[in-house]
Amino acid sequence: MIIHKDLSHQRDEKTVLRNPHKGWYWHYYDNGMRRVWYRDRLKGDETYHDFPGLNHLYFRIDWYDVQPAPNVFDWSEIDKVMEKWGKLGYTFSFRVCCSETNEAQCFAVPKWLYDMGCKGVFIPPTRDENPQWWETKFGDDSIEVFNRIVGNTYHRYWEPDYSDPLFLKYLDKFMQGFAEKYDNDPRIEYIDLGSYGNWGEGHVCFGSRKSAPIEVLKEHAYIHKKHFKNKFVLMNDDFITHLYDCTEDQKQELLDWCISLGMGIRDDSIIAGAYEKRAYHTIEAPYMFDEMYKYAPVDLELGHYWSYNRDNAKDGLVIVEAARRGHATYAGFHTYPEDWLKDNYFVTEYLANRLGYWYAVNSVTHHSIAYRGTKTLFRIEIENMGFAPCYYKYTLELKLSNERNSYIYHFSDFDNRMIFENEKKTAKILANIASDTEPGIYSVSIRMRENQRVIWLALRRDICDDSGFYHISEIEIK
Repeated sequence: MIIHKDLSHQRDEKTVLRNPHKGWYWHYYDNGMRRVWYRDRLKGDETYHDFPGLNHLYFRIDWYDVQPAPNVFDWSEIDKVMEKWGKLGYTFSFRVCCSETNEAQCFAVPKWLYDMGCKGVFIPPTRDENPQWWETKFGDDSIEVFNRIVGNTYHRYWEPDYSDPLFLKYLDKFMQGFAEKYDNDPRIEYIDLGSYGNWGEGHVCFGSRKSAPIEVLKEHAYIHKKHFKNKFVLMNDDFITHLYDCTEDQKQELLDWCISLGMGIRDDSIIAGAYEKRAYHTIEAPYMFDEMYKYAPVDLELGHYWSYNRDNAKDGLVIVEAARRGHATYAGFHTYPEDWLKDNYFVTEYLANRLGYWYAVNSVTHHSIAYRGTKTLFRIEIENMGFAPCYYKYTLELKLSNERNSYIYHFSDFDNRMIFENEKKTAKILANIASDTEPGIYSVSIRMRENQRVIWLALRRDICDDSGFYHISEIEIK
């Protein structure tokens, strides 16, 4: 007799599952390591383990921060942060920028590169800015401010020529050292392509407003991927949408290049007030996300929290719609985690499971009786209720057990990466019942894992044992 068990009554859609390679993150470093906007209020003993789905810390730093000389790297401060937070179970992601837009960070690239003769332009303050304000704010020398006066003209910051061969030469050398340090580090989730544009966002809207040639942008993408062979590299959507004097065919050419490199995509500041006239999700070019999420993760950055309208119902709708429409695996914010949760707890909890993959087990089908010395077939339907596929292959296992015996079988042909959002796949396994198996009633249970880490499923935790196996049926062995 065939047993088909509907497991919908065993589903748990409310409990937040702390699974790897997905979920929320917060900006530990933002606008470089010289600015401490989002880490100067941290408590020494805070862990944020009560934050629903908090996956990793995001480091948005400047090239200047970690390479004080052409052949010298200083990762010491970052290593201390990774040591502390890594022990708490968190992972990390990076963006290394080459252009800030504030007077306290005239150079985001190392100043030695400028001194070598790298081409670039100084960006003046806007008309409504008073240069004397800079002196008042930074007169105590607490933050290093470079000379901003050339002739009789004030300059706010320096934008490198992203196509200068000298710039590209040393960018390549930097990425080589960067990758040697972190490409094989299992604590790193992904790397952002941050070498081009204001804040590394892939645009020059607050700078020269002169886009680099397509071939140069291709080179920036290639340099990242050439060195980071084992990590996903994400590019900002503005890398393509904010190109000036560029045809649609050229934009598609650059997009195809990034796809061919296996890159993911990111959108910054989706809640910014300037985007209110767009669709609810505020994503400027959803078609790019539709193409790229099939191969690599999508990341949504929610902007600086102090700049929000603080209409939390509206913002929550935007965040959820952007995550759904953009097939997001990660989402992050710029503020203190406790401040974020105070205003946004329910949308955070709601998205904690839905960002990325979220697996449920819908049913199991097998014979009611199996015989020693034969094989018996099990079919298990798995559904991805999340907004995106998983980009890491996990191991799916079946266990037959009773009080005295336990036998584990691997679903060797099953690939969880092929279950996209709102899809169901049937995993099949022919379990070989050994001839010396003791007859009796056996529990049928399944487990998904990455190495030794259990991947929690959307099933009731009370049917799960201490090793992560969920009981889903029973079978008699004769």
